[in-house]
Amino acid sequence: MNDARGAGQALINKLLDTCLLESGTVSCTVKMHDAVRDMALWINRHEYNKVDGFLARDSIIRREDREHIKRIHLWDNDLEEDARFNPDVILSCSSNRTLLLISVRGLRPPILQGIASGSMKSTLRVLDLSRSDTRGELPAEVGLMAELRFLDLSSTGITSLPKELGNLVKLRQLILRYTLVLEQIPQEAIAGLRSLQVLDMSGSVYDWEADPRGEDGGRQLELGDLEAGLPRLEELHIQLGTPRALERFLNSDKLCSRTRGLSLKRRHRSQNEGPPLYGEGGSLFWRVFSRMGGSLKTLELHGDDAHPWEGGLRISLDQLPLLEDLGVFSFRSERMPEVVLVGSNFTPRSSSSIVRLSEFTMFNCDGLKMLKLVGAFPCLQEIYLGNCSTMEELALDEGVAAGIAEEGTQDDAGLLDRYCPMLRKILNTRGAFLCFREAANRLVHGGRGQIINVTSSVVGSLRPGYAAYTASKAAVEAMTKILAKELRGMQITANSVAPGPVATDMFFAGKSEEDVRRSVNEGIEYLESMNTLHGIIPRPEHYA
Repeated sequence: MNDARGAGQALINKLLDTCLLESGTVSCTVKMHDAVRDMALWINRHEYNKVDGFLARDSIIRREDREHIKRIHLWDNDLEEDARFNPDVILSCSSNRTLLLISVRGLRPPILQGIASGSMKSTLRVLDLSRSDTRGELPAEVGLMAELRFLDLSSTGITSLPKELGNLVKLRQLILRYTLVLEQIPQEAIAGLRSLQVLDMSGSVYDWEADPRGEDGGRQLELGDLEAGLPRLEELHIQLGTPRALERFLNSDKLCSRTRGLSLKRRHRSQNEGPPLYGEGGSLFWRVFSRMGGSLKTLELHGDDAHPWEGGLRISLDQLPLLEDLGVFSFRSERMPEVVLVGSNFTPRSSSSIVRLSEFTMFNCDGLKMLKLVGAFPCLQEIYLGNCSTMEELALDEGVAAGIAEEGTQDDAGLLDRYCPMLRKILNTRGAFLCFREAANRLVHGGRGQIINVTSSVVGSLRPGYAAYTASKAAVEAMTKILAKELRGMQITANSVAPGPVATDMFFAGKSEEDVRRSVNEGIEYLESMNTLHGIIPRPEHYA
């Protein structure tokens, strides 16, 4: 699996180098060069007898040409309103192998049943329904797609999986990320998938400690079934919400060694009852590192409000050699004054194991005073901080600073460049932080002045899809408030301006006209309160 991903990434990099692909408007995405896209669509429309056809959003396909269609991609469409892509068009492509219905509306049960039991059932290998409006129980007919290798149901409203899903003996990847209402998974639906290599349940609310008897009296999926029933499992992403589930998980050598992504978040039903999520004195917390540290690439740690963490939180990344993304959320306690990340234990002249952490996020951690980096972080690219209103300092430890000072520099930015050479963003605002510091120094010497920073109204609207951006802007607002306090009495003010929706590439990226209208309406109260630019979406120059 890793080899295949590596080959795919190498191919993408090669296409980027030759300018056939370009960087997308959102981080970690790519897009076709306009000329390449136009040529591909022209060939797709006129050369069906020479190439495998691709049915895209802006294609109109004659019925006699549909037998050439091998791939269908619809994104952000409404099947009930767009006549070009009514169900008959999709279902009549009998040779289709790939069906991507991403963010598609109007996917009613009869359509899904037709896809699963119709002419494509013996050819379809990839089915992606992520972010579509699929709701309720997945139709039992899904078990008829005998050739299916990849099924993505991420961010859908499915509440249960059918037992017949277990008939997909060739299925290799099942993606159930952020299935926020998925409550029923029969044992037979998963335990029989003997070819399954990847099971991704990141952010899923499925309760591994619920009543093992489902609503129909059948047995529900348990952690033990993942160990016993999936012999080819290579990669597992999972969310656990009770100390009992976590302890059971840690007792399985197979599950610990196969887990690449782990989220620990107490379930709502047990918020105010039972033992601490991380065990007495954090015992289970430290066992996660010792038992799973060698396999984890993504780790999310959520606070337990019923049992606040006491003392500093120190995470040694040498115990997590493969970890790339680390998130710390909702550790709200005045008894946890600092978070310490310990990186590679070496100086620039020495060698040691390299810490692979590339992104660190900390959100909603009121009570925290300091984030401290100890050692080197050669792969760290981004730090996101948000809603940490008591945060006062982001610090390198004194030992590192002293070692660097001996080499001739005492500049904070220089320390970051040396020990975090790939760091591009702090709070999405490394530049803002450095500008704050420089502006404050100059204005203090000048005797008076104003510092104004631009943030965003998304901090108040909490719009889905803007998590990292919102967290970064919230962090800038927190810095502004702290700076205002630090400059009190010096005739220097510090404030931030939070515009509503602005017509930028990022704002329009991935949005339909309906999405744009909805986003504007969410900010209408803000616009009215500012008494400015009614009825239009402002452009950047309006604020320049």
